[in-house]
This record gives sequence, C-alpha cells and structure tokens, in this order.
Amino acid sequence: MLNSSHLCGMPAESKRAALMMALDAGGAKVEDILQDAIVRQRVLHDYEEARQRDLQNFDAATQEQNRAIQAEMDRVTGQYMARMQSHLDEVARAQDNFRVWQKRKLQEAQRIADAADCCVPEAGTPASAGLTVVLERASSAAAR
Repeated sequence: MLNSSHLCGMPAESKRAALMMALDAGGAKVEDILQDAIVRQRVLHDYEEARQRDLQNFDAATQEQNRAIQAEMDRVTGQYMARMQSHLDEVARAQDNFRVWQKRKLQEAQRIADAADCCVPEAGTPASAGLTVVLERASSAAAR
C-alpha cells in the first residue's frame, strides 16, 4: 500500500494515517503487522546467512581444487624439468666425449705425420708441421 500511486507525493503523516485507516478497515492489528515484519526480517537474515555459508563452502572447495591442481602441475613440471636436465646432461656427456675424441685425433694425426716425415727425404721440417707439409714435401720430391 505504501508503494501505491495514490499515496505518492503525500507527506509521511498523511501516508501513516491512510495506512492506519486501511488496517483498521481490514480488521488487521498493528501488532500482527509488526510481528509479521519481524518474522520476515528474520527469514531474510537466515536466508542470507545460509547463502553466505554456501558461498564460503564453495570458495573453500574451489581453493582446495586449485591447490590440488597446483600440486599436480608442480609434480608434472618437476618430472619434465628432470627429463630436460637428463637431456642436457646427455648432450654435455656427448660433447665431452667428442672433445676427448678430438684430442685423440690430434694425437693420432701427429703420430701419422711423424711416421710420414720419416719416409720423406729432406728431413728437418719441424715435427709439429703436420701431415700436409710432409705430403707437400713428398710430392715435390717425387716431381724432381
């Protein structure tokens, strides 16, 4: 009744008087109206509390799910990081093996050059000259 367009714009005391007259005409008691208002307020408050508990429970469950997802991501990330590190370790071992081989290759190339140097006239080329110099010397000696 308070939202009626007939009462719109009326002073508060006039609205109160009109409401009291309507209640009296309808046989309603003010105490009953006030009691109903208290019950309605309590119901609204109880409903709000229930909704807030539901929201808090939903939030807690969602956070727990997110923690579980994060733990799973951390576990999987750790596994992938370990695999990647294993690959990097394999590459490092292969590089080390290659460097060792290169060192042995240089030693063997020097041994070959030394042996070839003994087979070619005009000794006196430094031993560190390498096979290429020895072969050039051998080819020039053969051309003479």
